[in-house]
Amino acid sequence: MLRITADVNGVPIGRLFIHNTTQRAGQRWIYDAATWDDATQDGTFGIQVEHLRRDPWTILVASVLRVLHRENK
Repeated sequence: MLRITADVNGVPIGRLFIHNTTQRAGQRWIYDAATWDDATQDGTFGIQVEHLRRDPWTILVASVLRVLHRENK
């Protein structure tokens, strides 16, 4: 599981969780992701992206953030 904490001045304000769930043919994996906002005690769940395992984890994070950006427009 990949966990990223967002903070302001060292105080956590939210989190991003990404976990691989299923391997597709070859190196492609499906990842489930969710966000959590400490202030509102709420998050966005059910985010799903595909990622090639050989690619850097930063590409995986960028894919999740793109989905979140589209959903929040």
